[in-house]
Amino acid sequence: MYTKKLDYVPFYMQQWGNYCGAANAQMALDGYPDTSIRVKYDQVSLFNIMKLHNSQTPPDPQHWGGTDPKGMLECLQSLSSLPVDWVAPSGTNVDAAILFILRSMNRTGIPIPALVDGGDHWVLVVGWQTDVEPTDTNNPKLLHVYFSDPDTNGANHTLITAKTWMKHFRAVDRPGTWSKKYVAIGQGP
Repeated sequence: MYTKKLDYVPFYMQQWGNYCGAANAQMALDGYPDTSIRVKYDQVSLFNIMKLHNSQTPPDPQHWGGTDPKGMLECLQSLSSLPVDWVAPSGTNVDAAILFILRSMNRTGIPIPALVDGGDHWVLVVGWQTDVEPTDTNNPKLLHVYFSDPDTNGANHTLITAKTWMKHFRAVDRPGTWSKKYVAIGQGP
């Protein structure tokens, strides 16, 4: 079994009902493995940046009350500096999305914001267990996921089975740009 767990990623509870995206960005930006590039922001500032960057392509604005994937991606990228390069390769293949999460985090040690529950909530993937190390040349089997849910009171690095994770990591069920797509935002190749 191969385990990756980012114990250095801090936990922040979301300050208001629709601030799960802002709390995830706060944890991700303050959770880089290289402390020299860590950045601290408050959730209000992050939420406002995300709202500015949220998609304006119809019908997206009427279906996202908080942070959409474009807002999350562009907020993280605008507040990061090289070598950090955030990407969101959302697609309709769940196996490809899982493989992206595993390989990106294994390569960079940077946590991954992911949309769960059909696009209703952002959580931060902070680790996992697989049968083998996820490299560019193999296809590991996901066994467990560690994640931080900003909507819980202090439940940092919760461990769940892959089966339970897959019940929550579902394709977006809202009309628009991300309909029927799995969304995870991490570091590119």
